[in-house]
Amino acid sequence: SDLVDTIIRNGYSFDGIDHSVLSTNSKVVNGHVLVGEGTYRIVILPGLQGIPLEDFERVVEFCRSGGAVITTLQAPSLAYGYKNHAADARQFQALKDVLYGGMNQSLGYQEKSVGSGKSIFVKDETTDFLKALNAALPPDVNFGSDPDIGFVHRKVGDKDFYFLANISKNDKRLDASFRVGNRAPQFWNPM
Repeated sequence: SDLVDTIIRNGYSFDGIDHSVLSTNSKVVNGHVLVGEGTYRIVILPGLQGIPLEDFERVVEFCRSGGAVITTLQAPSLAYGYKNHAADARQFQALKDVLYGGMNQSLGYQEKSVGSGKSIFVKDETTDFLKALNAALPPDVNFGSDPDIGFVHRKVGDKDFYFLANISKNDKRLDASFRVGNRAPQFWNPM
């Protein structure tokens, strides 16, 4: 998809998180969503028509605490579920106003402060979406836009591990910078 392609080709990575993980196995702490060993500073709502109210509450809590929420294509318009529908619909609309109130969603890029965080709405999953990612957080790895290079980044304690993979048949030489500050790298051969 355009969304995944834009993320991967521009030095970002992602994990998909669904309702079962977000509602039971996550915590929001100081602008981060914590899931197991994973720490996330951006939540992307990719063209969702609806979202469970409980998940939307968690997303707004995350944004207010300093996280960045990027919504693409359309803002969610309904809360999934049939119990307490009228009350849930009112709560959903109040949360929607927190994230999107005052935004003109017919424009390509809209941004607003929400608590200590920011809500960004974009009409596409390419150009304006990349602008939103860059506004929320610099790329994790910057090596230029090369579709043949992929990476995975994991943090364990105070150590950052990057696995970079060249999936082409040709050797490549890259100048890369990493979003971990001025540290001394070690090169390991995984073979």
